[in-house]
Amino acid sequence: MRAVLDTNVLISGLLWKGAHHHCLLAAEGGLYTLLSAEQILLELYEKLVGKFDNTPEEANETITGLRAVAALVPLTGKHGWVIADPDDDKFVDAALAGNANVIVSGDHHPLDLQCVEAIPILSPREFLDCLADDSPTGPRR
Repeated sequence: MRAVLDTNVLISGLLWKGAHHHCLLAAEGGLYTLLSAEQILLELYEKLVGKFDNTPEEANETITGLRAVAALVPLTGKHGWVIADPDDDKFVDAALAGNANVIVSGDHHPLDLQCVEAIPILSPREFLDCLADDSPTGPRR
């Protein structure tokens, strides 16, 4: 399975325990291929430093760790999927570029869509259930 985690899931997974964290552990454990893009890592860096008071060195260390786990894909720059928050289009773009089976989000804007371009958008808990079921889409709750 190939999955894109949005910045919300990445930050929560890095800073706190719970489903978001287990999504990252599953990638590290090779249970799925984590897909990302430079633009996603840049947004993560900016949030870690600007909002969560990480030093630039701490944020760079985190990004380096994610680079070791993730397969980076180039974005095409296409947009128009997440009308309510166009900044979230980069996650759909990355999913399409990397042939993802799923997008994992903690943000209601993408989650409200449920599916974009035939790619399901799941919460971290739904994604973990999907991994446990070994099913690419898992149950929708």
